[in-house]
Amino acid sequence: MTAGATVITVTRNIVRAGREAMLEQCLHSVHEQSVSPVEHLVIDGASEDGTRVILEKYRQKGWIRYVSEPDSGLYHAMNKGLALASGAYVAFLNSDDFYHDPTWLERCLSELRRTGADCCSAPVLSLCPAGRATVGHVPNWPAMFEKMSVNHQSLLMRTSVMRALGGFSQRFPVQADYELLLRFLLCGWRYTALSFPGCTFRNYGMAAQKTWPEIITERLRIQVHVLGRFGASYHDCVDICDLGHVPGWLFRRLEQQIYLAHRPEFEEWHRYTELRALRRWLWTSSSRPEEEVFRLCGMKFIDRRFPGKDRSDMGQG
Repeated sequence: MTAGATVITVTRNIVRAGREAMLEQCLHSVHEQSVSPVEHLVIDGASEDGTRVILEKYRQKGWIRYVSEPDSGLYHAMNKGLALASGAYVAFLNSDDFYHDPTWLERCLSELRRTGADCCSAPVLSLCPAGRATVGHVPNWPAMFEKMSVNHQSLLMRTSVMRALGGFSQRFPVQADYELLLRFLLCGWRYTALSFPGCTFRNYGMAAQKTWPEIITERLRIQVHVLGRFGASYHDCVDICDLGHVPGWLFRRLEQQIYLAHRPEFEEWHRYTELRALRRWLWTSSSRPEEEVFRLCGMKFIDRRFPGKDRSDMGQG
């Protein structure tokens, strides 16, 4: 029987990292989902510790399918899973995250079928190392032009759409999910959102270990790569990240690519960010070492946030 959804989890040397319990919690949370059948694919990067022993145990239970072989990184492994997926919809769940709601996938599939949307998103619970969970990462699709504003653990996307997009670009090892969702929007695909969280995200995983220079450098590369096709320069993308506002001429071009029913939401966001951009132009201050900035009435006295003043080498290809 074809699965309604395929959940893909990427692993590598989980035992060595001391995260066996997290992996098993992840596997249990998928197996205990109320909708059936759910396919759970685990793509292991040729682990050299006891990770494959754990995976084999759950394969024998019939809970998962897995492959274990070398890969060239996280997003290469995720693309492998996408190629193997048999479900009509696909989700990606990190090995240290889990579905805390056993009806989560059923609710997402119901919403997708009700609306005819191509992708479903939702808030997630953010779990800190001390074990305290708070609701965070509420989806904000219009803000996607500024930054990654949808948590990928909450996404369930039509498999055929993700394959049509070509999966994740390996040019962007830190934020390829951001680049894919930008292209998703600008290809005119439809999204829907649930108001309640069904997934718990540990906010001290791989993404949380990235430094600000790594994050902002790749974000700008992605924006130049995607938005550059509509005329945005590197400096335009810096201004978008800096002021949180897309210039009107660029916004009008981008808006024409968005699914028609979503455009009012983007227009409202664009009007809101005009005022925010003015406030930031008048006064911006941060004392964080890698993000230190001080601006008054448009004059920057300190700005350590962006990599260089001219990055034409980033290209638009």
